[in-house]
Amino acid sequence: MKIRTIAVAIGVSLALTAARAQVDILQITETGENFNDLVATFNGSPLSVNLTGVADGWTVELPSGFSFQRGAVGLGIIVGEPENNLFRNEIFITQPTFLTWTSDIFTGQPVVPGPRTVTNAGNGPTGGFFDLVLDDNPGRTVPDTSSTLILLGMSLAGLAYFAKIRRSTA
Repeated sequence: MKIRTIAVAIGVSLALTAARAQVDILQITETGENFNDLVATFNGSPLSVNLTGVADGWTVELPSGFSFQRGAVGLGIIVGEPENNLFRNEIFITQPTFLTWTSDIFTGQPVVPGPRTVTNAGNGPTGGFFDLVLDDNPGRTVPDTSSTLILLGMSLAGLAYFAKIRRSTA
């Protein structure tokens, strides 16, 4: 009975993971301290965004076809600085196609570094939702769906193996 319950729970989890895997990812990352060191990718491919302002005080305009959901406008996100946890980045979604990113703000208290994800933050050019991932760590990327599914499959295989051993010894 316990094994059947666990199997059903894992099956439901796998179904939800597969359904969630279809969401696009817009990732914006601060890669350095220069003006052009705020970069964007869409599903891992470079995306050209319009930057204005100054380094560490950017205004980002999304390209045509992208827009933030009405509920995301006005949202503020804090991402810690990886080189010093007493500093942070403040990101605000100010309009349906704009966000501001202010970097190197002293807090005096430790801030956890990113990434931070806003689920279903907006709509992309495909018409579907995208998750917004904000980070200040250029070496890190969002895990891809296939890696997650492979790890889940290995876990399920291990669970089935141990369940079979348990039944044969009982």
